[in-house]
Amino acid sequence: MTRPEGLALDVLSLGRGRRELIFLHGFGASRFTWRSWRDRLGDDYRLHLLDLKGFGTAARPRDAAYSPTDLAGEVVTFLTSSGVGEYALVGHSMGGGIALSVTVEMARLEQSPPGALILVGAAAYPQTIPRLINLARLPLAGAAISVVPARTLARMGLRAAYHPDHTPGAEVVEGYADGLRGLRARWAMRQVAARIVPEDLADLTSRYPTIGCPTLLLWGNEDRVIPRWVGDRLHRELPDSELVVLDQCGHVPPEERPEASLGIVSDFLARRFPATP
Repeated sequence: MTRPEGLALDVLSLGRGRRELIFLHGFGASRFTWRSWRDRLGDDYRLHLLDLKGFGTAARPRDAAYSPTDLAGEVVTFLTSSGVGEYALVGHSMGGGIALSVTVEMARLEQSPPGALILVGAAAYPQTIPRLINLARLPLAGAAISVVPARTLARMGLRAAYHPDHTPGAEVVEGYADGLRGLRARWAMRQVAARIVPEDLADLTSRYPTIGCPTLLLWGNEDRVIPRWVGDRLHRELPDSELVVLDQCGHVPPEERPEASLGIVSDFLARRFPATP
């Protein structure tokens, strides 16, 4: 694992291949989200699994720069300073929204844009804020969340995200709980929650039609966190997009439907961003 100089995010790089995949997790999560995909994709691609500022193994500095725009800025700096070659961005939930923001910002800076996007239940438009995030934004409820055991908090988040027929196993709960332990972790989570709606969201959404790279939109048919209409709207507004909806699936396809979701992603990459250009 590596923490690039001057950045709070942490990077685990693995796999081999001439083309690279950059993975961005969601709110309250970490690179643990991608464990069911990484080994097989690492056979053909170089993978960079990021823990975003405030989460997982990343740093949690005592500053105010915890908005999705701030987190996206760190990803942009990583991409422009670390020698990454041809790359695709893979983002889940908040990480999907950050991937969109990074793509727009790279174009504005006249830097190399991603060769493809894979957006899994991605945050993209104004919507009802999910209950757990909304609680973390409130002073009293947020303070209460700070003392809830990490396993309990992880279990609450997963149950709210999963399809009703799916139950997170103990090892999954523990994997997410690892990144939520300690007062500093809870503090950082609350900072992100308080700023979860980017101030420039209207400008960002207006630029989605300028994103020209091939894009896979992967949604669960019963996503209760980022509703299906978000995927439908992105499919209309992104010029070169494919929308795939998984049955019996909620907000976390890599966990709830690991084999099916990996098959969809692998097929998309083979067609639109093959390992060998």
